Formats: sequence, C-alpha cells, structure tokens
Amino acid sequence: MTVLDQVKVIVAEVFGVDLHELTPETRFVEDLDESLELTETILACEEAFQIKIPDEDAAQLLTVGQLVAYVEARLSPETVWPPAPQRPAL
Repeated sequence: MTVLDQVKVIVAEVFGVDLHELTPETRFVEDLDESLELTETILACEEAFQIKIPDEDAAQLLTVGQLVAYVEARLSPETVWPPAPQRPAL
C-alpha cells in the first residue's frame, strides 16, 4: 500500500468520509469542514508511520497531497521538507 493510500484510509476514518472521494487536492478545512479532525489525522499519521510532525509543520499541511508529500519526505532521509519551489519551464 502506498503512502497516499495509507493517508487516505486514515483521513477517511477520522473525517468519516468515503475513501474514494479523497484526492491529493482535497483540502482539510475547506473540503472536509473540520479542523479538529486534522489534529486527529496528524496524530494517526505519526503513529502509523512512526514519525513526528511538529505543530509548525502540521499548520502548513492544507491538503491530503501535502500531508502525503510530508510523510514521504520524513520517511526518506534524502528528501528535504519543505520541498524547493518549482521553477517555471522556459
């Protein structure tokens, strides 16, 4: 199971939404309407992936995709968080 799949399962369980409705673009507060559940989601991800997500980092995670990218970065020692901004193609 990919990190995306695992995060979607956690988000679906915590927020009580259909797993198949979640995409990387799903916004926690705007689309799912609950900020308290975001705290529960962060704690569940910390437990599931055996990582620590500091509050200042958690505050920057606005979408499912951002949470997935953060978890992947924490699981891969060569990845830096936050990712460097992408330069536009010329």
